[in-house]
Amino acid sequence: MRLSTRLTATAFASHLGFNRRGMRMDDRQRLIADLTGRPTVARRKAAKAAVKHGAELCPALLEGLEIEKGTSNNWETNVALVDAIGTLGCPCAEPLLKELVYRDGLGEHDIVKSAAAKALVRVARKDLGDVGPVLELLEQGGFSVKAGALDAVGYDQMRFGDEVCEALIRSMWDFGKDRDKRGHNGGLPAASVRSETGQDPKPI
Repeated sequence: MRLSTRLTATAFASHLGFNRRGMRMDDRQRLIADLTGRPTVARRKAAKAAVKHGAELCPALLEGLEIEKGTSNNWETNVALVDAIGTLGCPCAEPLLKELVYRDGLGEHDIVKSAAAKALVRVARKDLGDVGPVLELLEQGGFSVKAGALDAVGYDQMRFGDEVCEALIRSMWDFGKDRDKRGHNGGLPAASVRSETGQDPKPI
């Protein structure tokens, strides 16, 4: 009886034009059209809305980012797309995100680079304890890339072992010290890195 009821409900929802996530199919098609169309403002709004509807919109988000990537006049749209890709953990997004992270044409204090680095950590890590993607960006990236990687650590409350926490704090202790006025607020406060036990690392 339960199975019959569930199947009936699914069929009824499909008849009304909803998918399994409760999203109207015409809404999904509209978002895809906006993400892959020409107007950048519509793409930006669609990217923000896509986060609510799951990874099924990842291909359209990636296509939209391919269209927009690196255009300085549309940085807000670039950031919205990259943020959505990172939040959804879109598979197959690593190559495109790495292209933005290490692209020479973008400045050292670039918000798109920072957002791409944060998204890259979210897409590449195995879990919240995987420090590998963070270390790679801290070792190879410039100011904005490092800032984005650290944003992922702090916002997502990633947790590492005590030794890793201490190493991160030591390596980034003076981060942002010599930034110019165009830079973002830097630094890695001890409180932003938590150990696996949930305790703050010992003061250095």
